[in-house]
Amino acid sequence: MEQLIAQSAQESPTSAAGAAVMAPEFARAHMWEYFWPRNPLVPVAALLAGGIGAGAAVSWHFFMLWCIAAACLAAWAFCRLLRIGIGGAWALVPQLLLAAAVFCGGMGLWQLNQRQVPPGHIALSLPAHGASLITARMEIISSPQLRRPQPGGPLFSIAAPRTTFIGEMLERRIEGRWRPACGKVLVQVPGDLPALKNNQQVQVVGWLSRPPGAGNPGQFNYRSYLAAERIFAQITAKYSNEITIIHARQTLWPLAGWIDSTRAALRRRLRATALPGANRETLDTIALLLGFRDPAIREVARQFSRSGAAHLLALSGLHVVIIAAGIWLVLRLIIRRPRPRAIACIFAVLAYMLITPCGPPVLRASLATVLVLATLLVGRPVQILNIIAFTAIVVLLLNPAELFSPPFQLSFLVTAGLILLGGRCHRAIFGRYLLRAGEVARIRNTTWGFLWLRLQHTICGILTCNIIGSVIAFPLVAYHFNQMNPLAIISGLLLLPLVTAALILGLAQLLAAVLWLPLGKLVALAAYPVGHILIWLVGFLAGLPGGNIVVRSPAWWVVLLMYAAMAVWAIRRPLKLSRATALVALTAATVVLTGWYTFTQPSDDLRMDVLDVGSGNCAVAQLADGTTVAINAGTLGSPVFLCGQVNAFLRHCGLWPLKAVLTAKIDANHAAAAIALGTQHGAAALLCSAADKQQKARQRSIGQFFQMCQQQQLKTVALARGDVLKLAYNIRCEVLWPPRSLPPHSAPSYRSLVLRLRCGSESLLVCDKTQLPWVASALGGQAPVATVLLTGPGRLHRLLEPELAAIGCHTLIASGESTAIARQDAALAARWPLVVFSTRRQGCIRVQMNRSATQVKAFMEAQDRAKKLRRATGGRSG
Repeated sequence: MEQLIAQSAQESPTSAAGAAVMAPEFARAHMWEYFWPRNPLVPVAALLAGGIGAGAAVSWHFFMLWCIAAACLAAWAFCRLLRIGIGGAWALVPQLLLAAAVFCGGMGLWQLNQRQVPPGHIALSLPAHGASLITARMEIISSPQLRRPQPGGPLFSIAAPRTTFIGEMLERRIEGRWRPACGKVLVQVPGDLPALKNNQQVQVVGWLSRPPGAGNPGQFNYRSYLAAERIFAQITAKYSNEITIIHARQTLWPLAGWIDSTRAALRRRLRATALPGANRETLDTIALLLGFRDPAIREVARQFSRSGAAHLLALSGLHVVIIAAGIWLVLRLIIRRPRPRAIACIFAVLAYMLITPCGPPVLRASLATVLVLATLLVGRPVQILNIIAFTAIVVLLLNPAELFSPPFQLSFLVTAGLILLGGRCHRAIFGRYLLRAGEVARIRNTTWGFLWLRLQHTICGILTCNIIGSVIAFPLVAYHFNQMNPLAIISGLLLLPLVTAALILGLAQLLAAVLWLPLGKLVALAAYPVGHILIWLVGFLAGLPGGNIVVRSPAWWVVLLMYAAMAVWAIRRPLKLSRATALVALTAATVVLTGWYTFTQPSDDLRMDVLDVGSGNCAVAQLADGTTVAINAGTLGSPVFLCGQVNAFLRHCGLWPLKAVLTAKIDANHAAAAIALGTQHGAAALLCSAADKQQKARQRSIGQFFQMCQQQQLKTVALARGDVLKLAYNIRCEVLWPPRSLPPHSAPSYRSLVLRLRCGSESLLVCDKTQLPWVASALGGQAPVATVLLTGPGRLHRLLEPELAAIGCHTLIASGESTAIARQDAALAARWPLVVFSTRRQGCIRVQMNRSATQVKAFMEAQDRAKKLRRATGGRSG
């Protein structure tokens, strides 16, 4: 600045005086250029997100944080009033004060939303462990939904259908008196209850507990999902008559109940237009248009994910843009004037937003579309980055927990990347090609030539968006979904036209069904071929080799480092950085990512993770060379649920596919899950007991099991006493039970496997609780075993006590289905030095074995939200 003034003084004294007067303004412009003067909301959104992230890591009180934010804001206003920091060494002071105010405000917002509850909140009455009986009155604020068990078996070990809804607490009964209560609660009642409707007041007698958390690494954390909506408790009724309707009349407020009821009615109306045999296509249309994914299309959703096109099925900003464009084109034929057309389009987009679940991508795209149309109405230039930042601020203010959800992160990061890098990448990749194509079209000067040129521009634009989206989304997709999709660029190019047609026809089908149901069925005739071709093409792309590569979840700081390097490249021009500097940053981040994957590979000779899969457990053994084997894949619940739990863990750890599935015994609890796992993992080998194979001619169920294995081309291997499996160069699996021959009509417990895994001087014993004396006879005379894994449900039997003590067992891993069973196991094991681990109470149990040592660790959640709730007035923990 001084050089500019001196140069002006040499040229003209008048210009020198003008430059001296304008020096503070030039300095101010330079500072605002550093903070993006055209998009002032971008740094505000970034600071707010950073404050929310920091608030999740610390436990400061929200009142103190907001006092700090208010003090910084007052200091900023004081500096602006006295014109402090306009130039010189104090130029950054006002900006830093404003940044500190926004950052501390974000921290306080998180603390208030997730860790502060008012007095009388239902979360303050949660028991430390287990459940407690409660009688409560509440108002239903969501449309009650009936959840039926899956065809493969009951889900979560619940055989009967159940009705679920969200209620707003009104009162709870304490010592014979009704006391005021508040807070949202999830209610589950067995049976179909059609009399329940939204905005009714009901009385429920049930068991109050925390929602289930993640028991295994990679498992969906239902507790965190509900906590994002400020639902910290659930009430489970044992019988359907334990809920009573107090006031059957539906109230007008809150409107959320009516909106949710309208969404359910529209889904039923659209489903009623399904053609015979086209139920899957209709459900796919509902998922694309309304964002509700029925369990019947779970396999279709997996195919979308494996083909790299999951973003096309999940309701996102792309769907809103397509719907808004279709509405705009239709209104263009009806309303000629642009401003009335823009107003009508705004109301149409808002109506579409309300009939969807209103997730972060939909809310972001809807608000952005409305703001773009509003700026056109008032004749202002469109600042798209400012609009995206404003929508991010609105979403975070409404629900700060959305910052940690994959839809929010993917939606805003990919959108920002497309805005910042779209034009540059398009010119760098296709600029010269399109320039030559344009010259050729102008020389030919034909209609078909210009149409072909426009098609080329469209294809190149879609390819550019797919390339940028795939590169930017890769770290988050690997972190949240444990996969990499090399064919995502081609899949997006092929599926986008079909998805666009399915969305437009689905919207027409919905509007026609609302007006007249036969008219909706007529439109469904045109929509069916598009949906059928879409599902077929997705299945074809999902079956291509190399389309879906399972990767291990990187650390969170590695993901942040990757996006920091991408941000340096995206804003290198405003920061005046050279291209070489940005390339060095990207290369360094890639090297760190590769090094993290290299140096964090498991170094143990044998690592076994005992998973919590409901009523029972399932062990996943990983060898040093990457070979993975599932042991005792059985549960009393649904085999679909068990496969989901095991597959989620395998994808989280990058252990895909399984090489073999070892089933302890062939019965109703093990057969279906073993075949499902073997089929999903590319015909993995099934290892079973030789006694079971001897019974296949005598027992029909066992014969059907081996027949299904033959149909699915699954290799079966029978194991008996004396067999030794060499899993690795230093890992041996010895079969201790059953013997080569057993009585023809022996009980199922006789036929179960007893295994011993050896790694140098260390051993791990795997046996079943229900085998009683047969396990004792198999353990007799064995070498010392420090760790024993008891598979199956039930409790530890007294007959095993002397044998376990004789072999020197000091670590016992069991399932512990209930608190009573866990206490009985602990009381029985207290007679000699024994540590008992329970998968139901402690989650996944990890056993790490080397040649000279064995370590056992329990998987615990990093943060328990319920323990950090505080009263809003007293600040005490709830």
